This record gives sequence, C-alpha cells and structure tokens, in this order.
Amino acid sequence: EDHPVMLSIITDLDAILDTMSAAQATSNRAGQWVFRSAQKGYKAQVLQLTKKESGLHFLPGKITNAQLMENKIENLSTQMNRHAPDLWRLVANLLAADPAADRRRARLAYRKAGSGTQKADPRLNDGDITMGDAVGDMSEDETPEDSGDIRLINEDEDAPEDLIEQVQHQLNSLIKQVLCLSIMMHSTNQRCNSLQSIIGVFLHACNTPDAVLELLAHLGVSISPSTISNAVSNLSKESSSDIRKLGRTLLTLYAYDNLDVDLKHLVPTVEN
Repeated sequence: EDHPVMLSIITDLDAILDTMSAAQATSNRAGQWVFRSAQKGYKAQVLQLTKKESGLHFLPGKITNAQLMENKIENLSTQMNRHAPDLWRLVANLLAADPAADRRRARLAYRKAGSGTQKADPRLNDGDITMGDAVGDMSEDETPEDSGDIRLINEDEDAPEDLIEQVQHQLNSLIKQVLCLSIMMHSTNQRCNSLQSIIGVFLHACNTPDAVLELLAHLGVSISPSTISNAVSNLSKESSSDIRKLGRTLLTLYAYDNLDVDLKHLVPTVEN
C-alpha cells in the first residue's frame, strides 16, 4: 500500500474511474462492476435493517398502546437513516428523479416566503416532523434557494399557500421513503412489520373491508386480517386492564350517554 504507484492510483482514483466510465472500451465493464458493488452494498444495508438490533421488529400479537405511539413515521425514518444511510439516500433520489422540478418548487416557495435564513416549520404549530428531517440540513456552500430551505412563519403571519404545498410535498416524500424501505424489509423478514402493523390497526379502525385488507397485505403495505384481529384483541385486553386499574383508585367518575329507554305501553297501539 505504501508503494508510490499504489499511492498515485489512490490519489487519482476518481479521475481514473471517470476515464474508465467515459472510455468506450471500458465503460460497459466499469458500469457493470459499479452496479454489482452497489447491489451488494444495498443488500447488506437491507439485511442490517432486518436485524433485531435495529429495533424495527414488531410482534402485532403482543402489541401495546405504548409501542403503537412510539412507532411514528419520524422515529422509523430516523432508525432507517441511521442503519442504512446509503439506501435511504438512494430511495430519496429515486422518488425525486426530476431534480429540475424540485428546484423550481423550492425556488417558488422561497420567493413566496421572502428572504431569510431560518427554516420553515412544517408542522405550522400542529405536527411532529421537523423540516430538517424532511429535506436535510443546508451545507455551507448551498444557498436557501438551492437547498429548498425557507424561512420560519411567525405565529401572527398567514402561511403562503405555496409554502404549505412545499412542506406537504417534503413530508409526503419522507412517508414514501419509509413505506418503500418498510416493504423491502418486510419482504426480506416478515418480523419487520412496524409500519404495516400501524397501518393495519388504522384500517381496522376505519372498518376497511377484508378484501381491501387482503390486497394491502399482499402488497406488503399492511399486515393480514387475522394478524390485525390478534393485535386489536391484545390492545383491547390492555385497555380493559387499564380501566380496571383506574377504577381501583376510586378517582373515576362513570357517565352514561345516549341511553335508549324502552317504555312499555299498557294499551297496545299501532305504533308500538
């Protein structure tokens, strides 16, 4: 490794690779080697995400309310970005394959919001995800227009409609990244179903038909109807236990609402 020739190759490696990629005689083989290396790297990161140590394993049959609340999109995105940073950036780039459109959207939002250095709060005082999670931090060489960062909206100031659309686009992209990686993880290891479990419980709360649940389960977006039933059953048991514990404190007031009283009439009529 200390040989002068080897040191020279390491120093000029980027230029050498660019030359091999541009040369007609070597471009095809160089490209194939790059793709093979990239595939190995991305597969390794998917496997890293599916390990139990990543904290993304989920047992719907033993789900608790605390686990359901902890598995938010921003928490999942943070874990995915930590354990598979290259794969996370790849999915983000594939979801924004037209950079010109993103730059136009960012410049438009920046002009509408006005000049400034602070980032906009995408929650607009309502949500949980920060703009840094959605678009990343701005580097020293970037301008606010290049990075898509926009200034903070004051509480007494109306948020421009274009700004809200820009923020919503960034958050939607974040959700899509989590969804894409969740499907990859679930396809590799069915125990990695954090997002699928959340979606399954939500679909149950919306009274979604079983046919739709089956379809989404086959697509890898949700857990199966039987697994949803197990999860809901466990959540119901936990809620019943919490209610009993609360009742033992003697600090609970019970109220009945919308009581239907059936009054029997002594003389039968047509109505009763």
